[in-house]
Amino acid sequence: MKLWTNGVIYLPDGTKAHNIMTHDGLITGIDVTVDQSIEHMDLKGGYLYPGFTDAHLHLIGYGQYLSRIDISNMTKHEILQTIENDKRSVILLDGCTSMHNITKTDLIGVSSARFVLLRHTDFHSVTVNQQILDKLNLVNDTGILTEKEAQLAIAYFSKVSNDVIASYLERAIQMLHQFGITGGHSDDLFYFNGYKDTLEVFIEVLKRLKFRTHLLVHHNVLDDYIKDGGPTYIHPFLELGSVKVFFDGTLSSKTALMKNGYKDTDSKGLYVTEDFIEIVKKVRRLGLTLAVHVIGDLGLEKLLEVLEKYPPSKNQKDRLIHTPWISEKGMNMLKNKPITIDAQPQFLYSDLPSAFDILNQKPDYIFPWKTLAKQGIVVSFSSDAPVEIPNPLLGILYATNRRANDNKMYEQNESITRKEAIDHYTIDAIAQNLKKNRGSIKIGNIADFTVFKHDLATVSDESLKSDLVLMTIIDETIVYERSA
Repeated sequence: MKLWTNGVIYLPDGTKAHNIMTHDGLITGIDVTVDQSIEHMDLKGGYLYPGFTDAHLHLIGYGQYLSRIDISNMTKHEILQTIENDKRSVILLDGCTSMHNITKTDLIGVSSARFVLLRHTDFHSVTVNQQILDKLNLVNDTGILTEKEAQLAIAYFSKVSNDVIASYLERAIQMLHQFGITGGHSDDLFYFNGYKDTLEVFIEVLKRLKFRTHLLVHHNVLDDYIKDGGPTYIHPFLELGSVKVFFDGTLSSKTALMKNGYKDTDSKGLYVTEDFIEIVKKVRRLGLTLAVHVIGDLGLEKLLEVLEKYPPSKNQKDRLIHTPWISEKGMNMLKNKPITIDAQPQFLYSDLPSAFDILNQKPDYIFPWKTLAKQGIVVSFSSDAPVEIPNPLLGILYATNRRANDNKMYEQNESITRKEAIDHYTIDAIAQNLKKNRGSIKIGNIADFTVFKHDLATVSDESLKSDLVLMTIIDETIVYERSA
C-alpha cells in the first residue's frame, strides 16, 4: 500500500486532491488520512494527471528510428556526403523530404555497389538507388517509390533478428516513459518479422518494461492472428484490437484521396488497398472491428459509404486513423457513426501551410477536432511516431494554439482548451482499450500516473516545449523519474 503525496492531483471534474492511496496496482483512496507506517511516495510538488496514452504510433518503428541516423535537418550535400562516408553494404537513413530533391541519379556517384534506402518523413515513400530497383525488379525513373513499392523495399531491406527488434522496442518504451506516456496503441505486427515472432518479442519485453500496449492486427497477418486463436487480452500490459488497413495514402506523396485534387497533376490520390471491400467483409464475418488509415476528404467520404454498408456489430466501434481533412458532406456523414478517431495534433504544425501549396483547394474542415467533439465523436490524440515526436505536451500546444511551422494560427474556431486536449490524451485515448478502468483519477482505476513540474492548465505555451515530466508511474511503479 502506497500514499502518493506532496503534490497536486487532478480529478475528473477539474477539482484537485492532495493525495492518492494505491494498492496492488489500483487506486484505493483519494484525500485519505492514513497511518504514517504506510509507504509515502513523494510527488515533489508536481502536478499528477492520469497516465497519458498515445492512441496511434509504431513502437518498434519508433525504436528503429531512434537507432538510425536522422537526415531530416541535413542539406542535400550533407546527406550525400554521409552516404559516401558510410561503408556498410546496406545504408538505411530516415528523414528524407521533398525539399531534399534526391533521386537515384544523385546516388550514382556516392553509393558504389551498395544498397541505399532513404525513408521519407511520411513513412509512405522512399528514395532508393538503382541497385535496389534491380534487386526488387522494379522500374522507376526517379528512384522515388510510394505506397506498395515503398513498403516492399522497406520490408526487404529492414529484416533484422528478434533480438534487434527487442532492442528497438525497449528503446522506444524507455523514451516514451520520459515523455510521460504510460501506454500506446501500436501498429507493428506486420512490418518486421511477422505476426508470431513480433508478438513474442512484445511478450518478452513487456515482462521487463511496464507499458500498457494495445496492438492493432494488420490485415496482412489477420490469418495468422486467427490461427493463433484470435487472442485479445494476453496479460495486463498487452492486448490486441482492431484490424489495421489502409484506405488511401498521404498528402505529401499526393496519394491521399482529395475531392479537389492536387496542383500539377490530374490525380486525386489513390486507393491503397485494392481488395479493401473483401477485407472488410472478412473482418465483419469474424466479428472484429477496423482501424482504417484515411487522410483525404474524398477518402473519408468513400470509406464511410463502405462502413455504412458493412457496419460493425452492436456496441462495437471502428477507429479511423488521421482524418485531418474533412468535407462538409463527410462531416455530415460522420454523425452518429459507430467510430472513434485517432488524430495527431502535431500534424497541424508540420503539414501547414505547405499542404496548401500542393492542394488545388482548401478542404472545408482542417484538423477539426472541436467540431468532431461537438458531433459526439471521441477524438483520441496520438503522435504516429516515428512520424512525429511522441511528446504529448507538443500535441497539447498545437491543438490549443493551432500555430503551424510558419508561426501563423489556422482555423482558430477549431481551437480547444487545455483540459480538452489533456482529456484527448487520457480518458479519450483509451476509448478503444479492452480494459477501461484507466484514464482518470478515481477509486478502482489502475495506478498509472503522469506527473509534471507545472500545472498544464496555466503553464505558458513556451513552457510546453520544455521537459516538464517529473515522473511516469505505471502499475504503482515509478518507471521514469527526472534526475535532480
